[in-house]
Amino acid sequence: MKKILLTLAAGLAFSNAAQATLYTVEYTGKINTISDGGFPEQFFSSGTVQGNVILPGDTVTGWFTFDSAQEAPVADFGDSASVYYGFNDATTSTVRFNKSGYTETSNSGSSFIILDDSRVAGGFDGINMVGYTYSDEPHYHSGLSVHFEDSSGMAFNGTSIPLHAFALPGWTFGYGYSSFGADGMSTVNFNGEITSMSLIAAVPEPSTYAMFAAGLGLLAWRRKRG
Repeated sequence: MKKILLTLAAGLAFSNAAQATLYTVEYTGKINTISDGGFPEQFFSSGTVQGNVILPGDTVTGWFTFDSAQEAPVADFGDSASVYYGFNDATTSTVRFNKSGYTETSNSGSSFIILDDSRVAGGFDGINMVGYTYSDEPHYHSGLSVHFEDSSGMAFNGTSIPLHAFALPGWTFGYGYSSFGADGMSTVNFNGEITSMSLIAAVPEPSTYAMFAAGLGLLAWRRKRG
């Protein structure tokens, strides 16, 4: 019996060591301004993306998936730290402009999370979910940013992805689209506020189940021998 318990414990430990969790954040937002992003900045009453007309007041729905257990290098600055998560197939970003139906998904390996953590009061805490898309036909590139920041320096504590941050108010939305043609590059930026955000999925990766099954299989084999 002691051998069986030890074998089961080893199998579970092996499984937990391999566990990683994929989270999907679903959000909705509203566009407040449309501009060219230049200096001085010019504001527009509408913007067009691949034939789709988008207006201030239009809403968006988006999904951002990331791996909370990813190992990520930390840039340590003493009183603050920054870390980048993503740049892999597990990290994806999709946004839909609800009125027009225009939907865009980031290129594989082109989505990431930037986390900034202040270690002193009055510093800066921030988290930014970013997705990029590049296309040759039609020729354009775009960037999505869903961003939160806190100027107290007390919102986060550490460089792990703070899951509680997705329930905090004050998130903003930005989407920039640059197209290339005979007249050069044309850019339009859509900026606004996030109106709702929730963590809608927490799904263990297949490797978790595989390791757990291996542990149970080893247990069954040991019991048969015993």
